Amino acid sequence: MGRDHGATNSVEQHCSSLRGMLEKKKSPFPQWFPGTFFWSPHPSRAHVIILPPPFAFPKAVVLASVGFLSNRRVESGLTALSAEDATCMAEDVISIYKYTIASSAAVADGQWAGDMFGCEFRDVTDTHGCADLGKTSCMASTLAYNLHFVVNHVTESGSMSVADWDEKMASLHGQLKKFDHFMDYRMVFYKPDLNKMVGDLIAAKTPFMLRKGSEADTEWFSLLVMSPSGKMFEVVSSRLSKESISSTPAGSHWLKSEGGDIKTWESETTSCPHTQAATATEGYTVAELDAFFDSFSDAADVLMPIRNQVCVRHMQSLHLISL
Repeated sequence: MGRDHGATNSVEQHCSSLRGMLEKKKSPFPQWFPGTFFWSPHPSRAHVIILPPPFAFPKAVVLASVGFLSNRRVESGLTALSAEDATCMAEDVISIYKYTIASSAAVADGQWAGDMFGCEFRDVTDTHGCADLGKTSCMASTLAYNLHFVVNHVTESGSMSVADWDEKMASLHGQLKKFDHFMDYRMVFYKPDLNKMVGDLIAAKTPFMLRKGSEADTEWFSLLVMSPSGKMFEVVSSRLSKESISSTPAGSHWLKSEGGDIKTWESETTSCPHTQAATATEGYTVAELDAFFDSFSDAADVLMPIRNQVCVRHMQSLHLISL
């Protein structure tokens, strides 16, 4: 996580608000609740219990079940689990299929994700006015990874609304000139070649942060962009050249503004370069990632989602238990 702790008080307020709602059991799923959703072929048995950072909830946790996928009734609310219950069925296969983000500009964020990452915008849910949605499907005809943005108009949000939080985050990120504490909270995509994407962003005068770092003898590039509501996203690749960037007047001007080269994570004084370098591949080689991309790529200019990443106050607050 970055070393800039200027926003710690906001994190404390955020956590306290969430803990208070859960302890009072006012809502099984408060408006703030983000989620990474899992799918299993065994809905009668496989459940996922997630204690999502950075909230540091008390021992009682929210029970999220894939049972609803087969119309199996799931009892909502808080469920306390004993250590004996926290076991994993070896034969269960669970895979991530959706990432939902609370957003005060849900529709705009969804449309932005469609334009930026090639995810297919498909708002197919009628909320009857109680929420605004920005639903997308990334690599829709193959991987079908769902990236959803939502703002719920009827669920309690605590002392800070989603709009309040988004405003603070967007202000903190600014024009993406300096890495801040909350930029570690992001979803990551893979693109085999970043040259065209970077050139297009420069031409459109879209703010972005570009950094590079080496891992396992490979130079990796990280492109960070921000959605309309202030959510951070990263695109990683091993292919990007200064020559391509400087091939246009706008690109040449941008490169000069960066000191004549793509900055390294080591030069970013407000981030830990070792944590950023580790985010590039998660152990996969370029050839492996390219093969995955070629296997799932279903259209031009699509990007492949590879990771959901969160920032936490303490590593002890991260708990993931599968039944």
